[in-house]
Amino acid sequence: MQHGKAQSAFLCKRIIERQIKIALIQEPWVYHGKVRGLGRAGGTVYYCPSAEEPRACILVKGAKGVFPMPGLCTRDLAMIKLAIGKGNTKREVAICSAYFPRNTESPPRELSDLIRYCEGIRLPLLVDCDSNSHHTMWGDKEVKPRGRMLLEFLTLSGMQIANRGSVPTYFTPERQSVIDLTLCSTELLSQVVSWRVSLEVSLFDHRHIFFGLDESIQLIENGYRNPRATQWDLYLEDLKGRLIGIPSRYESEADVEVVLNRLNSAIVESFEANCPLKQRTSSSKTPWWNSHVESHRRKVRKLFNKAKRTKNPNHWEDYKSAQREYKKVIRDSIRDTWRASCEDIIQLPSAARLSKVLTKDPGAKLGAVSLPDGGFTSSAGETLQHLLSDNVEPTICPSPKLGIQIPSRDDWDNINNTICQNGIIWFTDGSKIGDKAGAGVYGKTTKTKLSFAHGSYASVFQAEIYAILTCGMEILKTTPKRRTIQICTDSQEALMAIESSKVKSRLVLDCKKDSK
Repeated sequence: MQHGKAQSAFLCKRIIERQIKIALIQEPWVYHGKVRGLGRAGGTVYYCPSAEEPRACILVKGAKGVFPMPGLCTRDLAMIKLAIGKGNTKREVAICSAYFPRNTESPPRELSDLIRYCEGIRLPLLVDCDSNSHHTMWGDKEVKPRGRMLLEFLTLSGMQIANRGSVPTYFTPERQSVIDLTLCSTELLSQVVSWRVSLEVSLFDHRHIFFGLDESIQLIENGYRNPRATQWDLYLEDLKGRLIGIPSRYESEADVEVVLNRLNSAIVESFEANCPLKQRTSSSKTPWWNSHVESHRRKVRKLFNKAKRTKNPNHWEDYKSAQREYKKVIRDSIRDTWRASCEDIIQLPSAARLSKVLTKDPGAKLGAVSLPDGGFTSSAGETLQHLLSDNVEPTICPSPKLGIQIPSRDDWDNINNTICQNGIIWFTDGSKIGDKAGAGVYGKTTKTKLSFAHGSYASVFQAEIYAILTCGMEILKTTPKRRTIQICTDSQEALMAIESSKVKSRLVLDCKKDSK
């Protein structure tokens, strides 16, 4: 979109009117390092979060099962993993938006690596790109070295060209060419349908391209259920049938857990069967579009068709001038509409909702991260587990100047020789029951009691170290200097990890640093 504000606004209008679910965008409007102007269309925008000026992004609206892959994204490449399917047959595909800079090889190395990565894990891939490459194979009128290079790569990689026809996708007074390509894996080629180039003026040199997916596959869309629309009589009958066979007597906690799971499943399944799932529909109106903007659109399109037909330089100049005025009118209309909307907010709840919308960052999604072995996580759960992992690169850290003792059973028989009776005594413990971990700290002298829940991802070792670390921080806040302090724990593994000079745990490293 050549980084234009008006171009972004017009694209949003088309997305809203046509109820487009996914938009693959190159050269979006960027302000302060973030893609802007696409929020009017709704949905979430995905792009490389570390790029200062991203040139590729993906807008997803109303789809469920989207998994960002920021580890595979660059300034010129945006990629997500998307769940598609129909009925009980569901699978995943990779969706990519790419920009090929003119001063690099075609395709860029990042896209080549992505294609090989998807091929290695057998993940179907769909790519929409501004290739800046010319070849008659995809409908252009000439062949250039970048086009030969790209065609050779596509032949060797097995990627297919989904373009249809030879309608120019890039249109200027000097040149009309086909450089915007839709590429896909072989298994997706037959499922990319209705590929076409829009004849509508797009406010920049490239044309919008539309295509759909075959009816055999569908996006898994976000839906909702309205409890008021539930058929409660049928729900009760369905629930009674599902509760048949559930035992009424239990001999152990495990039996209770089994019964509770069956009861919960019966209630949920009965409700879902008798309360239909509905899809959310957004308004097809664009608030800033009015008759004044529409008149400029008609004028620009009329001048464009005239210049295209006559090829007269003066007519092309008239078209360019009208297009610049058209962009200005769009920007002014957006600003005026926004100002009027803000002036109408006179109640606090409305202002609070507006503040929430403005401060929410839709790009903050849990996506793929790189693993120590060079691969990437493949699901949100795997990403979360890796982020919560305590492992770090082995680090040499001197042992703290602490007196670490591991008394024997005989030593504990004479407790007066083991515990300093005149000092300040603390006890720490970490444990895990089922899939729930937690830690506790108790100050015998200060009568301090602390407890912490760590959820299902923490280990017993992490809970023990966290308890010691928290105890040390509490001592620093509450205990005067030059006092004898003893911290008692039942974990020899935790004490040996703190005493060791080689550290592999982030928590242990923090604990050793704080103990200094």
